[in-house]
Amino acid sequence: MRKASARLRPALTPESLTLGYLGVLVITLVATVSAAVLFLRERLTVPFPIQAEVGLVECDEREFVVSSQPDTHYYYSDRYGWFDVHHFFTGNPAKIIEDVQRVARRGGYVVIEQGVREGITGYRATYRIARDLPLSKVLGVAWGIYQDWSRRFEQWEDQPPRAFFGPLTSFAVEDLPSHYIGFFSVVHNVDPAYVLACYLGGAEAVETAPPRLVYPEDLAGTSALDALPVQHLTNKTFTPMVWGPGGWRNVPWPKSMRMQSIGASSGLWHFDADETWYFAPEITFNWP
Repeated sequence: MRKASARLRPALTPESLTLGYLGVLVITLVATVSAAVLFLRERLTVPFPIQAEVGLVECDEREFVVSSQPDTHYYYSDRYGWFDVHHFFTGNPAKIIEDVQRVARRGGYVVIEQGVREGITGYRATYRIARDLPLSKVLGVAWGIYQDWSRRFEQWEDQPPRAFFGPLTSFAVEDLPSHYIGFFSVVHNVDPAYVLACYLGGAEAVETAPPRLVYPEDLAGTSALDALPVQHLTNKTFTPMVWGPGGWRNVPWPKSMRMQSIGASSGLWHFDADETWYFAPEITFNWP
């Protein structure tokens, strides 16, 4: 007859209890610190609440969408900020695409110009397109050139004597995003009003102009201690700028609207020269 073997249980000593409590405290401390780090990282890197992206609105009746839009200078969207209808087709993006496609095979020059104050003054720039440009890269090159020209145009607006006739207009919060809307609408053969209504979920016609001056603490990277009482609100990107918790910030376009440009570093195009005119296009000056 087999005898049942007795299993000896280790006795709990004060030392083992102390080690157990220390282990629990270490695990709790690590979990608490990890949670605190994640919390701080969220607050420091994402200071604004992340919102779900608005889905593409179904707009089959395009003519109705366009005809129902009021005659206005500015549009405003709570989610995507301000837009200027006068900047939708600045520089004629449709002609830029056509010109790039026209010289794609043999190479050549593309000229972009825009008159201001009913053509009294204006700015033009010339770009060189490389030979044997693949047709698949025409839109990317045209978009890259248009981005470069748009920045140069805004810089020109800030130079005297042009700046005397339109102070605080260079790189206005709505300018470059409006250029984006115009180029996108040309690529997809739709009216900008359709883009606002169907891709951006709607925008409201407003009579008042976008803000031009803001307090320094409302701008990223500025300090209220050593800054002027107010500063010029500018947007040097092609993404919309909106007001939110913590100040002004840029927000991305919907995924259905994002376009990829081909920069000058590709070697497929480069900036050649620019000039400005006053009183008549025939009177031109090289612009530094």
